[in-house]
Amino acid sequence: MAKSRKVLLIYPGGFNSLFPEIPIPLLYIAWALRKKEFEVEICDTRLQDIDAIEDKNYLFVGITSMTGEMLKSALAAAKHIRTLNANTPIVWGGIHVSLLSEQSLKSPYVDVIVRGEGELTVQELAEVFYEGRGLSGLGQVAGISYKHQGVQFKNPDRKFMDLDEIDIKLPYDLIDINRYANPMFPVHTSRGCPWRCTFCYNVAFSKRRYRAKSPQRVLDEIEYIVNDMGYNKLSFAHDDEFFINIKWVKEICQGIIDRNIKIEWESFCRFDSFCRIDDELLGLLERSGCQMLSFGGESGSVRILDEIVKKDIKLEQILETTQRMSKIGIRQVVSFMSALPTETLQEQEQTFELMDKLALMNPNIYLNGMFLYTPYPGTPLYDLIVEEYNYRSPQSLEEWSEFGIYRNVLNTWSPKWYVERCKSISILTRFPFYQKSFTLKDVSKTLGSSRLAKFPFNIAYYIFAKLAILRWKHRFFRFPLELIILEKVLLKLRGFV
Repeated sequence: MAKSRKVLLIYPGGFNSLFPEIPIPLLYIAWALRKKEFEVEICDTRLQDIDAIEDKNYLFVGITSMTGEMLKSALAAAKHIRTLNANTPIVWGGIHVSLLSEQSLKSPYVDVIVRGEGELTVQELAEVFYEGRGLSGLGQVAGISYKHQGVQFKNPDRKFMDLDEIDIKLPYDLIDINRYANPMFPVHTSRGCPWRCTFCYNVAFSKRRYRAKSPQRVLDEIEYIVNDMGYNKLSFAHDDEFFINIKWVKEICQGIIDRNIKIEWESFCRFDSFCRIDDELLGLLERSGCQMLSFGGESGSVRILDEIVKKDIKLEQILETTQRMSKIGIRQVVSFMSALPTETLQEQEQTFELMDKLALMNPNIYLNGMFLYTPYPGTPLYDLIVEEYNYRSPQSLEEWSEFGIYRNVLNTWSPKWYVERCKSISILTRFPFYQKSFTLKDVSKTLGSSRLAKFPFNIAYYIFAKLAILRWKHRFFRFPLELIILEKVLLKLRGFV
């Protein structure tokens, strides 16, 4: 049988998941393979049944992966592929297997791992498979780990690519874009982050290296999405950090205005970065269509910020940013964390006090939760809990698939009662808990309102929001029966909380 040039890319997830988002990472990989004239198919298992995948003599099957529930679907897909054709190579990519390549390769359903940025690596890997160069060929592909007869091999890392080389037009024809929930169309303008936050996967995944598309390239892509694809609400929040280079941001905003591109957009921003934004740029942000900026406040404790998460921001910067944003029309979104190593109840109360203060300062703020700290291998904070708290993470893909991101993270560094308290708070604070009043009409003003404002989601959201406001007002987090029910429902419908 002649060698096939067909490649199947799988995006895992629970079948019939609510509100699936566009699988942008696979579109980038598909673009790279098409550039080398390989024929690509995408199977999104949130929309397609895994069992419906047929053997088409694929050159290889690629599976992306993230830690937690997503791995269950990924493993199910890999097992199905192995059953269809035991000779089809199964190639994994994504954050989880990149950080845990040696452990992941122990699985019988993993043949090759593409570590880190995958476009150039997968092009070279596909050519090795197609030309039948075998073990010697694999040994020449930078950025992969693989195994042969039970022996593992780890090739050197691949250098990062020039992001401007990626075509503006991704292969959207490979998916039915109308089946995805796209309140804000995802646009990637950069990758990586130079900061040192001890909890962030980026420290290990991108080696603190930041690289961005040129302003001209970003503007051309925006015009394509607006004019050719018909979207005028864009999200740059898929970048790790949008405001690292203030001059770069200013050029993009000015370009949007000069080209008369009518859009609404959102992104992430650090508090210290916002403090570097002058009044001129602030005006450009508003005029270019910026509607929302999301920030990581993490904690109200100076010690936690400085010594534990090493966020390199100050409480004064959080307050200054919030004060300035209260005077403009851009919505401010702020997220926090809980159950961090060494965090005390008093320090958690300091976070509560900061959140209340921010809500009073800015009527246009949205406090987007107090997420349970989740340890990621390869990060400094993960190393700390292993050394100081005898933390033992899952040891296989199957075990990691039971790992509850923001929920059941096998915490060994906090008392059990404190972990349960933080779990309740993490769900409660996904609602507008900080507001003094909340009506059914207010559901349309929440994050994700385009999904939640329709019956019956609006009724359920309204009820849980009212309960969250009551609990927060009285700081009553015990006996969270309604939150336990909600957690089970969300895990069933979405696969995560």
